[in-house]
Formats: sequence, structure tokens, C-alpha cells
Amino acid sequence: LVGSALRGAGFKGVSDDDGDDDGDDDDVAAYTEAAYALSLLVGIYYAIMVALRLGQLSTLLSEPVLSGYTTAAGMLIGASQVKNLLQISVDSSSSFIQLVIAVFNQLGDANGYSVLIGVTTMGMIFGLQRLTRSFQWIKKLNLPIQLTVMIFWIIVSFAADLASDPTNVNTLGEIPPGLPSPSVPRAGLVGKMAQPAVAVAVVAFILSISTTQVFAVKNGVETPISRQLLAQAAANIIGSFFSCYPAATSLSRSAVIDEIGAESTAHNLVSAVVLGIVLLVLTSVFSYLPNAVLAGIIFMAVKRLLRFDKAADLWRKDRRDWGQWVVAFGATLLLGITNGVFIAIGMSMVVLLFGTARPPFMVLGRVPGTDHYRDCHEYDGLEVDSEVTIVRFGASLHFANKDSLVTRVLREIEGSGKRASSTRSITPREDTGEALSDVPDVVGDLAARAASPASPTHAPTRRISAQEVLSEEEEPRLEAPVRYMVLDCGSMNDCDTSGANALVLLLNRLRTRSSCAVIFVGCRLRLRSTFDRLGVLGALKGAGGAVLPSIQDAVAWASKRDALAAARVALRPMNSP
Repeated sequence: LVGSALRGAGFKGVSDDDGDDDGDDDDVAAYTEAAYALSLLVGIYYAIMVALRLGQLSTLLSEPVLSGYTTAAGMLIGASQVKNLLQISVDSSSSFIQLVIAVFNQLGDANGYSVLIGVTTMGMIFGLQRLTRSFQWIKKLNLPIQLTVMIFWIIVSFAADLASDPTNVNTLGEIPPGLPSPSVPRAGLVGKMAQPAVAVAVVAFILSISTTQVFAVKNGVETPISRQLLAQAAANIIGSFFSCYPAATSLSRSAVIDEIGAESTAHNLVSAVVLGIVLLVLTSVFSYLPNAVLAGIIFMAVKRLLRFDKAADLWRKDRRDWGQWVVAFGATLLLGITNGVFIAIGMSMVVLLFGTARPPFMVLGRVPGTDHYRDCHEYDGLEVDSEVTIVRFGASLHFANKDSLVTRVLREIEGSGKRASSTRSITPREDTGEALSDVPDVVGDLAARAASPASPTHAPTRRISAQEVLSEEEEPRLEAPVRYMVLDCGSMNDCDTSGANALVLLLNRLRTRSSCAVIFVGCRLRLRSTFDRLGVLGALKGAGGAVLPSIQDAVAWASKRDALAAARVALRPMNSP
């Protein structure tokens, strides 16, 4: 990614995959200086993202999507290390399928010694881990297993001269010693790299939050994304003065750290100190380390990222979540980690949008003898007044779900027909498996209370079958049109301009075409302020509606209003003959 950004800005790289030089020394110097400027800008952009609180984007990765992405990423990381294990030449930028094909085509060219070293490394790590779990005295030693294995192979490689004939095992080779000298990125390059740095920062930011979420979910911990992004901003800004390329989280390195059991960020300090010592005095020692050993260590680390068991569990529990897992896994495996994480986030947003575009919508009926209201679709025998329809919208109202609210309300109000009565007992429908346990005063003495005279606080109602309330198949047989529509806003936390405009149009339509007044109940103070600011309350008042605390208040208000209207008619003077 960094190389693509630098080449897009007109800087030539050091070399391509086959080792041919792409430019002279001046090109190389300009390329590296541009990389340092890029690192500075990425750090600045990171700091801006933290200030804008963009770390909250991590919530857009659902657990099934994250699991599918992680599993595919683990396979890609493992596949990228096959070339070091087999000691063959494979383009690391190839897709997973191209990597598999290239590996099979070059199996005959594999170095058996390298394969043996890699497999033995994995066996040693597995065996030491088992011993650590089995024997308490070994566990108390806190043996750094991976480091122990590396030291073992450095000694073997030095003693047996594995890099020479007949083994010809690839090793790390010569590593330039010393620490980089501090320098200041050129101001001209900073301006030139400003635009390419945006793409690098965005991709690195997405990869950072996704990697953080992977291990946070895996280990059951809560990780402050903003704090990590701030640390990476500081790392990039400070690193740009010490010849560092742009830094971001690494899924493979994080897997290794997780494998060795690091539990805090203190391991970064230890790693930095050890790395500094190695660069100062031990570069010649690590030059003997076989590449296959590093491949084996990474293989053992990424195996913990493979969560096919999660896919099987989702298949049994929720096929929709299983579908998300499969899409995230397939996209990441076929298109790469960078493209995969964008597709994973995009799919999570689509799923979220579809979920919020059609939230729960309930037609409510009263449990006989109580002040409790329940969903007519889930319970039979609820009391429903044919002139008062009570509905509940189960989400905040915004541009994506406003049409759903309008369509459902109009279907209930304008499509309501004659409804027959029902006197069945209050029982939950079998397909829900729910009970009225949250209404303790109903379950025990429901029959007695239903048989007793209705409380004076209840408006006169007629018992109507919930099945017929929600039926869309019957022909409308309008006996008494709905005169009041009660909208329970208890689940509605907010409303945007599009939702407010839709509500105003709905209020006007119900008033002019159906002579139906609307009553809002359960509005929180914040929602009432939003409705007032967006003109909904003004339209509600103009349409003859009201805002009341509860459903019971709304039913009583409608009943009182009907009584006053009837009294006015009765007191109206008759015309002289």
C-alpha cells in the first residue's frame, strides 16, 4: 500500500519482485525521504481521526463478520509464509487461489531441509506448549517458547552452516547494524504526499480497528480504540523523524504476540528494548536464523485465528449470521485482507441498514382488566377498540425507515375493516414461546378480573380478535372508521428531518382523508424537543392531536373528547319548523 502511494506520487521504488533495480541512487533517496514524509502525514491524519472520534466505526463490525474476516485473514497470512517454508519463489501480492496454484506448480522445487526445519519448529512449539500446560514448575519459569526455539535454530544453523551446500537453507542474511539517525522530513515532500497519505491513513485506520476488534473479541476484553489510534498517531509522527515507514497494526505480528501470552502493552516496551539491543550488537547472530523457522512460528500463531467452529455454530443458531460469516470469509480470502475488511464493514452497514429500515411495528391491545398493553400479533384475546388504534414503532425515526412507518400506519388506519369480537383467554402464541411473566398481576387472577366490571379509568372497549386486526387478506368492511391513532414513541429515541417531514405529511393525510386524530405517547424530553424544533408538534396541534404521557391517558383523552363532542351535539338548538 505504501509503495503504491509512493509510486502514484511519482517516486520510483528500490526494486521489483525479480530484483531488478527500478532507479538510481537519487531515486532511492527520494523514495525513502518521501516515505518519511508520508509517515508524518499519516500520523497527523490519525490524530485528526481521533479528534473526530472515528474509532466508533469499530462498532460497524459485527461478530460474525469479524470472525469470517479473521479466519480468511489467518489463511492468507499462512499462505504467504508457504514460500518461506518450501523455499520457493511466489509473488506475495498474488490472490489466495494464485498462491495455491503457484505452490502446487513449484512443489518439485521445494527444499526438503527447509520444510523439515519449519515442520520441526512447529512441533517444538506445540510440544513446549503442552509441557508448559502439563507441568506447573515449567509454567512458573515463564519460558519464552518462540524465542527459545529461535535461539536453538540459530545455534544449529551456525554449527551446521545450513546456508551452504548441501542444505542451502535460506536465512535472514546480513542485517545492517545500528539505529537510524534523526532527520526532519522535507517540507516540499510533505505537501506533495498530502493526498496519497489520505488513502494510506484510511486503509491503515480500518485495518487497525478491525485487528483490535479481532483480539478484543477473542480474548473477551474491552479495548479503547481511540487510545490505540492516538498511540499510532504518535508512533507515526515521532517515527517520521527516525527514518520510519508508516506504521499500523499487523494481524500476523498481533497473532504472534497473542500466542506468546502478552497481556498488556508493556510487551511493546520490552520488544523495543530487545530490538534496539539486537540492532546494536546482535545483527550478526540473527543473520543465521532460517526463514523457515519464522514461517513455522507464524503458522502456529495464525492457527488460533481460524474459527471454522464459529461458522458451524452460526449455522445451527442463525443462518443469517452464518451468511454474513461466509460473505466476509469469501471476500477476504479471494480479494485480500485490505479489500476484505472494507467489504466486511460495508456488509455490516448494509445489514444494519436493512435492520433499521424495517423495525418492529406493533398493533397493541389491552390485557382485560389491566392497564397493560401487548402486541396483538403475539397474544390472542386482547381488547381492541375499533375507533382507537394503538401502534408502537420500535426504533428511532429516520430517512431509512420513515416509509415503513407511514406505509404500516396507513395500512392499519385506512385499510381497517369491520372486526369481529373474540372472548378467548390471554395466551401467548405458540410460535413466540413468550409468556406474560412481566405482568404478574395478570397471570394469577386474569379470569376473575376480566369477568369483573371494567375500571372507571378504562375507556369502553370491544374485544376484537388480534388475528383479524392484522389480517391483510379480508376485504375492508368499514363499520366505524378509526377516529384516533395512538403512536407509542417509547422506543423512539430520535428523529431526523426526513422522519419529521414524513410524520407531518402523515398527520395531515390522516386528518384530511380519514378524520383521524393522532396522539403521541411516551415521548422522552429529548424527542419532544426534536419534534418541536422540526415542526412536528405544530402540525400535530393543527391536526387536532395531542402529546400525552401514556397509552392509558391517550385512551381516556379520546373517550372524554368523544363525550364532549356528543354533549355539544345534544345541546345544539334545533331549527324551528
